[in-house]
Amino acid sequence: MAENVLAKLFEHNNRANHQIIQACSTLSDEQLDAEPQSVTKGSIRATLTHLVSSQHNYLSLLTLPVEARVRVTPTAAEWEGSARASGEGLLSLARGEKPLDTRLQTTDGFHVEPWVVMVQAINHATEHREQIKSMLTSLGVTPPDIDGWDFGDATKALVPMPVTKTPGRRYSRCAISSEEWHFPLRSILALTILTATTRGSARISNT
Repeated sequence: MAENVLAKLFEHNNRANHQIIQACSTLSDEQLDAEPQSVTKGSIRATLTHLVSSQHNYLSLLTLPVEARVRVTPTAAEWEGSARASGEGLLSLARGEKPLDTRLQTTDGFHVEPWVVMVQAINHATEHREQIKSMLTSLGVTPPDIDGWDFGDATKALVPMPVTKTPGRRYSRCAISSEEWHFPLRSILALTILTATTRGSARISNT
């Protein structure tokens, strides 16, 4: 059975939101409200509140008529619960568990197709999570790994291939730690070094 790619995108989105909220839950009020030392506008509190409330609004746009939609402004204590509820709702739609209207109406006078809202929900959350990660870094806090590679690794969809050794060929030691699989660029470089070393040794042994 083919994977539901759209559902996987929202599964990742939900996990990434949870990780960001967890990382911010340990911050002091001073850190949450600190002005960012970068081009990013807004504090961590303001950005995360906007991210969570917007996700709620996207779900409302996809599932409710205009007159039934209610905007929310969650507190820090409500971030997790609100993000989980709206995230599960969006994931249900991505899995096709609930029917969607072919054309939706926004509160500011537009008609829009559902896929546009789904794309916006993913893109919007990704942009603001990266802003929050930047602000965490400026505070001296290590942000969580929340990209697609990390999600693939966590769900066992990204695994290192075993190295098959050819009898009679000499191999140089080149350690690739499991930690490096969380960092794709370092992994690629390490594999490149290993491959180059192996080929070089083979040429020497065959001369």
